[in-house]
Amino acid sequence: MNKRSNLDEKFSYFTQIGKSKKQKPDKEVSLYDIAEIVVKGPLEGKTLLYRDALKSFGKDHPTTKGLKKKLPLFKVFGLFTGLNKSDYVEGTFTKMCPFDIDVQDNKELSKEQWDDLYVTICSSPYVVMCMRSPSNGLKGLIAVDMEHESAKKTEDTIKNSVYPVFSKLWGVKLDAGQATFHMGMFLAHDPEAHFAVESIPFVPDQSVIPETLGNNEYSAENYAMKRFQSIVNQLKSLENGQVFPMTQSLTPQIAKMVKGGAIKLPKDVVKESLVSAILQAPGCSDPKKARKDLESMFDIAYRDYDPITLDNVQSDEFLKWLAFQIRVNAWSETLPYVMVGNDYFEKVNGELLYRKKETISTSHPGVRGLFQDIPKYTSFIFEPDFINPQQYIQVGEGIFWNTFKPLDHTPAKGKYETTMKLINHLFGAWERERDQVDLFLDWFQELLTNPKQKLIVPILVSASHGSGKSMLLEWLQEVLGKSAAPINPEDLGAQFNLFISDKILLHIDEMPSTNRDKHFYAIVKRVTTLAKMKVNPKNQNEYMVDFHGHLIATSNELDDVMNIQKDDRRIWIREVPPFPEHQVDPDFKKKLIAEIPAFLDFILKREPVHPRVGSLRFARDVFRTHRLDSVKERSKGTLYHHIKEHYQGIFETEWGGDYMIIQKNEVKEMLADTYKRSWTTIDIEKVFEDHFGATYQTHREEGNRKSRKGWKITRETVGADPTEIQGQKGYEINSPNLLKL
Repeated sequence: MNKRSNLDEKFSYFTQIGKSKKQKPDKEVSLYDIAEIVVKGPLEGKTLLYRDALKSFGKDHPTTKGLKKKLPLFKVFGLFTGLNKSDYVEGTFTKMCPFDIDVQDNKELSKEQWDDLYVTICSSPYVVMCMRSPSNGLKGLIAVDMEHESAKKTEDTIKNSVYPVFSKLWGVKLDAGQATFHMGMFLAHDPEAHFAVESIPFVPDQSVIPETLGNNEYSAENYAMKRFQSIVNQLKSLENGQVFPMTQSLTPQIAKMVKGGAIKLPKDVVKESLVSAILQAPGCSDPKKARKDLESMFDIAYRDYDPITLDNVQSDEFLKWLAFQIRVNAWSETLPYVMVGNDYFEKVNGELLYRKKETISTSHPGVRGLFQDIPKYTSFIFEPDFINPQQYIQVGEGIFWNTFKPLDHTPAKGKYETTMKLINHLFGAWERERDQVDLFLDWFQELLTNPKQKLIVPILVSASHGSGKSMLLEWLQEVLGKSAAPINPEDLGAQFNLFISDKILLHIDEMPSTNRDKHFYAIVKRVTTLAKMKVNPKNQNEYMVDFHGHLIATSNELDDVMNIQKDDRRIWIREVPPFPEHQVDPDFKKKLIAEIPAFLDFILKREPVHPRVGSLRFARDVFRTHRLDSVKERSKGTLYHHIKEHYQGIFETEWGGDYMIIQKNEVKEMLADTYKRSWTTIDIEKVFEDHFGATYQTHREEGNRKSRKGWKITRETVGADPTEIQGQKGYEINSPNLLKL
């Protein structure tokens, strides 16, 4: 069957999945656009976060699910006006079928078999795309030749006539759920992903696939195929100055391997795979010339040179030659790997991805002395510095790899009116709170210029949505990039904590009301006091680093946001008003992001307003708010409020004195009679001492020989309002009113 171009099809693309069920796609994309997104790095940060969450919490954890929704998605089967099956645009069927090979469904496969499977799939003339998912499974697209009559018939055809064939062919279980017509496919960063410009469409119930293309056993043929795929992956990563010499060195050898039967694929399929790989290389500045050079070299070698057989491929001479060509022509002066402690990592766009030693050996077959040349570092260290970031830190005789992530934005002069509009709305004066704009600017400036400084924890609260709280967190994430991360409260106590160990800012959006307990306050206390953290990456060695994380959160609870101790010096709770509807701008977030360089230029140069006080930078009176006082009052507990309300009522309706002396048995009887509940004497004593400042002792009024033992509370202590019966200086021991207590 003739090949079909894969570049003409269009797909509906969603940048991320929001909460609206009526979400519209952001744009239409081609396979070329998808390749750009997957291979060239814009998704790398989101992919790393999602992969770490998968390792630490599992796929069903709220954090993991939330991060997955931030990955882009495209609709495989055609164009859609929304996320639902009914949103399909008739006549746009792509004739492509998604596949997903999940790790959990194929646990019996070894690492070696997964590598062989990847090579096998990428070598198939029917496969349009194949990429590694964040969970280390494989997913992609198969070209199919079928008509679309209805969603149900298309799904049935794929499940019954496509998946069984390729499942048997590849020796794996395919996820049948991927056939769901409207589901779509999430994208992630994979610099080695395979994309085919042309493919042979598979015809359900008719196509006959050669058995050699589906053999997933380890064999001489697959060994040669792995060498071929390794070369293809090398071609994809070539930089400037490497494209032509690498093409010149390796293309003829691949052609000779095809000629000699070492690679059992059609000549045109192999040649097109090489072309597709070289066109994806960052150093390919002239695609037309690159294609012409490669095709010419391939054809000449296939026609005129001696073939390379399977025996040749496995010989030491060939491996030495291949190693020499890769080392001379493809690798830059710095190897793409480092050894930190006892573990190996690959450097990918500023990130370190954990690699087993066997994986590195497989990726660079025959390279002798590879591990001797890999740079070695004592351990990890976390030294944040946004002004002058350093990748390597020397401490004594050791050289450490710094896990800190610098800013993606460069400060530049410009306007930042939209940014200040958001900050003034959230922190400016309004009827319930005073102006604290300078406090927030000082807080954020300190975080940027002195990230090691422990800081207070801002918590923005409002009674309703649409106040701009979440927008602030999204903006902070954009500013700080990989140095910030969204979390859930329980993440701070998770077993696998690599996810948060290198973050400067952790943000929690819409804290659940269940946080109103001592546990969450303990977590906040830990973040603001923790000096060192034992990092426990999954499947890696543990290590210690300094912890310099800060916390910010939002909540739709006003007084029930959390329990706070009365002498707390860590929490800054501020109530924010709703955002005026007439000021809502659909491009507000885009403007905020565009203004980041200008705002950074401003914030880094401004003079701080508030003096440096205490271990958390700010004096308590600076971040005190009406809502913070209200939350502290609410946090005093049920017993406190029962006692306060009871004696407040007596002061206002029955007792005219400025104070009264209360005995233990009187309080216990009142609680039992009024609230039908008893508390221990210790609980009652603690409330009077902690919240009323009263000690149980003997009191004697001046000029009166009689005394009374108990707690002395005043009208002001319980917040009683002045009344017309007020006026007595104190109390008379024999007063009948005393008995009413």
